Amino acid sequence: TIAPYRREALELYAQAEEPFFGLGNFRVSARRSRVDYQNATQNVDLRGYDLRYWARLRLGVELSANVSQEIDTGGVAPRRRMIESAKAQWRYRKLNLSFDLGRTLETQGESTRPRALAQFVARRDF
Repeated sequence: TIAPYRREALELYAQAEEPFFGLGNFRVSARRSRVDYQNATQNVDLRGYDLRYWARLRLGVELSANVSQEIDTGGVAPRRRMIESAKAQWRYRKLNLSFDLGRTLETQGESTRPRALAQFVARRDF
């Protein structure tokens, strides 16, 4: 074996299948992953949390929003990733309008990488 390791993973979530108080559906989740390499210092001790909301409104409008956070403290330099996104979509016959908005912030030690996305798409199928 080149790099023997021991791995543990756990995921827990709660999800509403029916609209929650008539507002939409929710999903909350948490996860934990640990990888311990026998001969290395760069291990993984990852904790992640997610929150998701989605709803179908009148006139065919669909909304969704996601927030996700991951923190890894198992290596030499701690890593962190935060993802936030929102999406709106409207379909009428063969017309599809969608709007995406997202932001990602990744940090590893002293290094930080922010990214942002804004996208509007209008599509007509023939």
